[in-house]
Amino acid sequence: MNVGELDRRLILKQKTVSRDAWNHPVATFTTLATVWGKKLDRLAGEAVGENQLVATNRTEFTIRYRTDVTEDMIIEYDSENYYVTGTKEIGRKELLLITTELRDNA
Repeated sequence: MNVGELDRRLILKQKTVSRDAWNHPVATFTTLATVWGKKLDRLAGEAVGENQLVATNRTEFTIRYRTDVTEDMIIEYDSENYYVTGTKEIGRKELLLITTELRDNA
């Protein structure tokens, strides 16, 4: 891949769990890194879940290879949160293909 195709600024955020005043777990996302990547929209559709119609949007992001991207992270791009659903190494640790699902902002 031509590195010039990595033309989108992405924010990788990892999940951190803290406790509130009543000792209940509170999940938040903190910035791990800001990286350059490529965005490719893959699937948009509708599904039925919890007796309601739900829109689904799947997007793939390609970034330079990293070992710290996991499925409990999000990618913030253009003020929207893309939840990581899987990763795949491309080449010999050259690039990382990240599959995501777009959800409402968290």
